[in-house]
Amino acid sequence: MVSDFEGVWEAFCAAGTTLGHTPGEREAWHRGRGRYALWLLRLDPGPVAERVRVMQERLGGLVRPGRTQDLHVTVFVCGFPAPVVHHDDDVAEHRLAQAHQDLQAVLPRAPELIVGGVNGFRSCAVLEVADPLGDLARVRTRLAQWSDEVRFEPFRPHVTLGTFPETVSVAPLIQALGALRHQPPLTWRPQALELVEFDARAEQPVLETRWRVHLVG
Repeated sequence: MVSDFEGVWEAFCAAGTTLGHTPGEREAWHRGRGRYALWLLRLDPGPVAERVRVMQERLGGLVRPGRTQDLHVTVFVCGFPAPVVHHDDDVAEHRLAQAHQDLQAVLPRAPELIVGGVNGFRSCAVLEVADPLGDLARVRTRLAQWSDEVRFEPFRPHVTLGTFPETVSVAPLIQALGALRHQPPLTWRPQALELVEFDARAEQPVLETRWRVHLVG
């Protein structure tokens, strides 16, 4: 669906193995800190959520799905909220509040997103998402005024279908995911942008909404 995602698929096919759970990895990441924050667009019931359900069903036990009510498109990764920043992946509480106030002052336009077929990162299977009018990119630019984003890969909007629970060869996954790559495009206009937090120490954390910003249009 999206040319940028063709490179993602090529990289997945060339990866050799998936990135499953590594003992001690989560502890090294959170370093004893609890809350982690990000802005997202939570999926509402409808055609996109139904596509997720069908794709998860067809992938069977190859992926480990998260909670249905936590399905989302990540917009901006903030980091660990803190009164005072100590680590490079901390975010100052007052910066989060300023971003929220900015969004509330001039409500963003609801992005018109296009949801396509299945692709794969080394850690998870995803649905591709495109932002043809640039609305999502504009929201990200606004949020970037208030804090630096914590990011290890280029931003590519997507819906996670499920994670790969173990480190395994990508060969059988290429066949399974490849059969689902091309799906009719679905148009989705989310109604709200949410700042959510989750417990970074939990193996399967719950996304809890802290602030909800209505989107216009």
